[in-house]
Amino acid sequence: MIVPCRLSTNHVLVNDLPMNVAHFRRISGYVTQDEGLFPLLTVEKTLTYSALLRLHMGCVKMRVENLLKELGLEHISNERIGSELTRGISGGEKRRVSIDVELVHDPAVILLDEPTSGLDSVRHFIPALHVMLLLNSMAKNQGKMIVLTIHQPGFQILDLFDKVLLLSNGMVLH
Repeated sequence: MIVPCRLSTNHVLVNDLPMNVAHFRRISGYVTQDEGLFPLLTVEKTLTYSALLRLHMGCVKMRVENLLKELGLEHISNERIGSELTRGISGGEKRRVSIDVELVHDPAVILLDEPTSGLDSVRHFIPALHVMLLLNSMAKNQGKMIVLTIHQPGFQILDLFDKVLLLSNGMVLH
């Protein structure tokens, strides 16, 4: 889901090309902090549903298979997403499914709100690092622009960023 954009006097450039709202929505993906996944669908059905809404019918199956492999979700493809009330996949796996849902149309720009949310505790550091390594790999190997918000990243995660903008109380500190 893309948040509605309001027109202003500013403009957005992607690869030095001006973007209008409709075009930017087509070339971008937005992963929210809270997963908006259907708990009763399997991982594969979740990705297939997203692909059917965004791709030509002929490429859906192959794209879903590639995404499952790319983010290491093949082994849980037939597992239900789950919720607080129904058993399902882990928090880290849900984050990767949420990312995959937005990658289904192969966006050039990926915006993520707290991609390690729920994974930042000491006990869950490895899944948080794994998610960030996946995003870093996409940026380096596929030329994707990754823009994200993150609170209190560890030094290993912080080291993965090319550029950092530090904000405090709405002010740019660094």
